[in-house]
Amino acid sequence: ELQGIEQPYRSGSIVHSDDTRTCEIMDPTILKIIPLYVDIENNQQFFCKGKSVLLDSYVSDAVTYLWNDGSTNSSLEVFSSGLYFVSVSTGCETYRDSIFVTEADIGVNLGQDLQIDLGDKINLIPEIVSTGDIATIKWFLLPDTTAFQECLTCTSLSIDPLENSSYALLVIDQFGCKSLDTINIRVNKNYKIHFPNIFSPNGDGLNDVFFPSSKHPVDILSFLVFDRWGNQIFILENVTTNDPTKGWNGKNSDRETLPGSYIWRMVLSHKDGSSQTLTGDVILVK
Repeated sequence: ELQGIEQPYRSGSIVHSDDTRTCEIMDPTILKIIPLYVDIENNQQFFCKGKSVLLDSYVSDAVTYLWNDGSTNSSLEVFSSGLYFVSVSTGCETYRDSIFVTEADIGVNLGQDLQIDLGDKINLIPEIVSTGDIATIKWFLLPDTTAFQECLTCTSLSIDPLENSSYALLVIDQFGCKSLDTINIRVNKNYKIHFPNIFSPNGDGLNDVFFPSSKHPVDILSFLVFDRWGNQIFILENVTTNDPTKGWNGKNSDRETLPGSYIWRMVLSHKDGSSQTLTGDVILVK
């Protein structure tokens, strides 16, 4: 459209130009035609189970929108997997684009509940499956709802619980999808301590020392041995089980003792803080 520009130096005259910013008759005006382009593939292509994803096809110059379900808004909220497409029109041209949306798969499995002995160490190694990248890993000691460990690399957990415990693992992927699993661990507290009923401190390297053994080391607060008349002939304190260097070698101080039956008494402190007093007898042979 040509518009007139009054020329102040020529009274009453008007020059017509296609560019109202100049007085030149033949000056060109450059027009740039930008084609319509819609790209809904830039939308998130995955959604969480029970959730939805919003597909947005907004274009500033668009006049109409038409989705494959008949919706005419610029955006479409979808709740199921499938192929979705939209036709966008400006009145001059129409552009069509499509996107395939999928429900993201995510799951975590800690396995079956476990039963362990007090002092056992176990590794919880979950099975994790996820369509997207894992963004968050959180471990919980129930019923506490605050994670005691949170990191991207802690895909396993090493524990030695002292009491019956329940652990939970929460994983969250890049789309915000979540999965949670729990495992119950029962701690067996039989406090099994094994004592020989006979030993032979004769220096042959076999059964020369009387000492207790257990599956895991247990603290010995006191270990006493008495002869048959009730006289204390040996005492040892603050040692642990499973240590042959911390047992009775069959002597009373530095003196050899006679073969026969001896009474022992032991006080132990277990890892869970409980104490245990045990008594018994052992036969010394030469």
